[in-house]
Amino acid sequence: FQLNPVTDLVDLHAALFAAQYSCAKAWIDSGLKVDAIVGHSFGQLAALCISGVLSLADALKLVIGRASLMQKHWGPERGCMLSVRASHEQLSWMLSALRHQYDYAEIACHNSPDSHVIVGSTRAIEVIEKYIDCASRPHQQVNKQRLAVNYGFHSMYIEKILPQLTELARELHWKSPTIHLETCGEVSSLTSFDHHFVASHARRPVYFWQAIERLAKKYSGSCWLSAGEDIGAIRLAQRLLGRAGVHSFHYAELTNAKAID
Repeated sequence: FQLNPVTDLVDLHAALFAAQYSCAKAWIDSGLKVDAIVGHSFGQLAALCISGVLSLADALKLVIGRASLMQKHWGPERGCMLSVRASHEQLSWMLSALRHQYDYAEIACHNSPDSHVIVGSTRAIEVIEKYIDCASRPHQQVNKQRLAVNYGFHSMYIEKILPQLTELARELHWKSPTIHLETCGEVSSLTSFDHHFVASHARRPVYFWQAIERLAKKYSGSCWLSAGEDIGAIRLAQRLLGRAGVHSFHYAELTNAKAID
């Protein structure tokens, strides 16, 4: 519940995992029947454990080992992540038009049809921000916001640790989920899991809104619960599905000054 940032990546990821796991298990141990679990980016690592694919010990080994590899081998350019309210077509056109001005950028997260996260070099994100500011008109303002992360996830920057990440994942015992785990693939969810999942999850984009729509189609009129300190994912789900009026959304804000209350 501390309000000051956790600077050590291993400590931070262990804490994020602990918050997500403990919240979810508190609901489940209280008797709540959970039909499905979905995680956004890092949340999918916790979802592996909550769904029964990995034991608690193996999940902690994965989360802490992954963070340690990132700290040691990521490289001097960490990358930046920029959230932009624009369609996939608009962003693809913009990235293509600006490509001669920067070295690397791509779309890392598909949060909704009109909301995406771009990952790229520090220079690339600066170029993109400047372009958006210059191109936006008062009545056509494009909302953008840098994410408060110190690494450019789901990018080429993580590629150098993928072999070691795969070896780490190979040491874990992979099982079939006991609760349906919806993975954030573009067109479908995985039905089986092994050590290859970790590298694939780390490098590929997050297709979050596609996963949410698949779940909403499978479970109509659902109650959606947020597990953990970050309520961004459930707010995205609420934005995607809330207008239908058949779903309910519940979360506890654990990052404000009265979180313990």
